[in-house]
Amino acid sequence: MDRKRKLEMVNRLQLRWQRWEMTNYDYLMQLNTLAGRTFNDLNQYPVFPWVLADYTSASLDLNAAASYRDLSKPVGALNEKRRLEFQDRFESLKDDPEIPPFHYGSHYSSAGTVLFYLIRMEPFTAMNRHFQGGRFDHADRLFSNVAATWDNCLHSSSDVKELTPEFYHQPEFLLNSNGFELGTQQTGVELGDVVLPPWAHNSPDEFIRVQREALESDYVSEHLHEWVDLIFGFKQRGKEAQEACNVFYYLTYEGAVNLDQIEDPTQLKAVEEQIRNFGQTPSQLIKRRHVKRGPPPPPSTRPFLNAPSAMELVTVGQPNAKRPNIGIACLEVTEGRVVLINADRAVSCHRWVSLRTDAGAFTFTSALPEMTYAVEAEATPPRMLGTPFAADLESRNCFAILAGGRTTVCCGYWDNTIRCYNTDEGRLLQSLRQHKDIVTCVAAGTDSQTIVSGSRDTTLVIWDAVPPPKGGRSKQKGGPSLVLRERPRHVLYGHSDAVVCLAVCTELDLVVSASQDGSLLFHTLLEGR
Repeated sequence: MDRKRKLEMVNRLQLRWQRWEMTNYDYLMQLNTLAGRTFNDLNQYPVFPWVLADYTSASLDLNAAASYRDLSKPVGALNEKRRLEFQDRFESLKDDPEIPPFHYGSHYSSAGTVLFYLIRMEPFTAMNRHFQGGRFDHADRLFSNVAATWDNCLHSSSDVKELTPEFYHQPEFLLNSNGFELGTQQTGVELGDVVLPPWAHNSPDEFIRVQREALESDYVSEHLHEWVDLIFGFKQRGKEAQEACNVFYYLTYEGAVNLDQIEDPTQLKAVEEQIRNFGQTPSQLIKRRHVKRGPPPPPSTRPFLNAPSAMELVTVGQPNAKRPNIGIACLEVTEGRVVLINADRAVSCHRWVSLRTDAGAFTFTSALPEMTYAVEAEATPPRMLGTPFAADLESRNCFAILAGGRTTVCCGYWDNTIRCYNTDEGRLLQSLRQHKDIVTCVAAGTDSQTIVSGSRDTTLVIWDAVPPPKGGRSKQKGGPSLVLRERPRHVLYGHSDAVVCLAVCTELDLVVSASQDGSLLFHTLLEGR
């Protein structure tokens, strides 16, 4: 992916995160992916921050700022005494004619760091043994205690590591479930499961739950952009990095050396070994100061996202007595509304209603008596979208909702068309024919503005959602209904049988398609490769 397109994707991610349309965890994972980090490479493994600073208390107050680490500083600068030592090292190295000065000889993310944390879980256990010449390292140097590891990261002159994503989603890595003989420490303690902070009550699940809750807390949401500046942003390099005490060994940075120009095999091997041992800094994604996250929206505007713990399922509406056997083919929660499409192409819209208990087929109440969420029942009967579908089609794959929920894209018609309907009125907005056989599936991207269709002719077509042309009849209260650009972005090939289902992720620039013969293909959205 070229630099321009990557920046466009980063800007879209920033905007979604700033508007609270994605979690802190998802935002960090997306940034890691765009920066070239992957679970398939130990040297470029996704990196996550330490967010808590208290691993010794019996209880933890996630509303107190003292419970959190200062996200505006790298790990090496959290301890002021140690920061001054690193700064003295940097100054002393300025006179070296060959190696640029640096604060840290180790790195916050490396193959050794990943294997250190995940030693109890395969395949990392076997990799750890291979890394140590066929056996485990001495027990005193293995990951055994969360509080001790945090303390070492604060005081050791050679330890500035951050965390891996597993600290926020996978409790299994904390358990020695396979019974590996990890050795005995000098204190006589035999290593087994990782020793957790007292507030975790010896439960890996509770530890992960608290870690994740802390990551999504208001404090972290207010300061996460400062950590992003250090790892992926403008404080990663240059003068800003020096002032932030955030300069690492020069070979850890992207583009620091061109391996293709090193002709001496011995020197090439030495440089490659140094890169592997020192770790690698992520690609720099942002060269300006990162925007701060906006204030959280009222829970009533998006109760599923912003107040899930405040909901309790009270009632579920019954199916229409006149159509009791018709299943639901598509259910989409959009801005302020829920769009419901049945398998017989009947579409209905429902608005989110707060502070009411007397409306809606679906009702949710919070622990607070004054707050109630509901999906309002529709006053008008459902609208039918077009003519019946072709036989033997899975109707659940024939619908997609565009951004705003005011346009429904349908396929499955005998005339090989893909059609756009006004969701509120059921009125046909557009009918396009690009495929040479029946369109069997359609899917919207995560941005709800990129549409991909698949057909029995074995092709995929990528469409862009755009505002309607001037003078069109699709403008209405609440904003216009989007339509598809008549000329598609790409036509994709590769399948040898009918395409049956699709998955589209705009952030990853990826569409995954499956065909009737069981084959699975991956294409890029922007370039169509």
